[in-house]
Amino acid sequence: GNLSTPYIYRFTSFMGHANGLMALANLAAPLALTAFLHRKAFFEKVGAGIWLMLYFLAVPFSSSRGGWLGMGAWMGIIFILWFWEQRIWQKYQAWVSSDKRRMGFSIAAGVILFLVLAVGVYGFFTHFATHPSHGANIFGGREVIWGNAIKIWEQSPWVGVGPGRVGLKYIEVAQDVPPYFWALNGHGLFTQVLAEFGGLGLAALLLLLGGSAVL
Repeated sequence: GNLSTPYIYRFTSFMGHANGLMALANLAAPLALTAFLHRKAFFEKVGAGIWLMLYFLAVPFSSSRGGWLGMGAWMGIIFILWFWEQRIWQKYQAWVSSDKRRMGFSIAAGVILFLVLAVGVYGFFTHFATHPSHGANIFGGREVIWGNAIKIWEQSPWVGVGPGRVGLKYIEVAQDVPPYFWALNGHGLFTQVLAEFGGLGLAALLLLLGGSAVL
């Protein structure tokens, strides 16, 4: 039989997993783009360009939905900052105030654009950003893992089962033994915190995220 897969799958590098690799790469990507656009030194610009080229090649083959979302996040933040620095919002307000009908047209156009982008992103994820082993399921079969994480949380709703114990408890709640897929974590920040630290831990996480958003 053929021992190799018929597709390039999951670049991992020294991180050991594609998700970790893409998380690190997405943190560095805005810095590389800034260096490529603004640094004057020739070798620095070339080095940043090569890094970006390899980054954009690695993203499709990482089979990491988090990697795609991370790339979209930093690109969106950079676009918003550019949008703000160019004072486009102020120009738009001045344009709308000169004719109130333009507000209705622009809102309608914004809604249509949002729907088109939503359909396009969903189609992109189901046909390109997922891996053949996941099929066209945008969640990659994580519903089962999330469901089992909830079952683990139900064993100790207030304080959870403790850090690092999700993988051990997973065997207890899985419907098949050995499990079809033995998840060592909740495959999600909120499900992981809920299972490990219970409702109190999830409340603390939400407060932390809310406080960070306010600051």
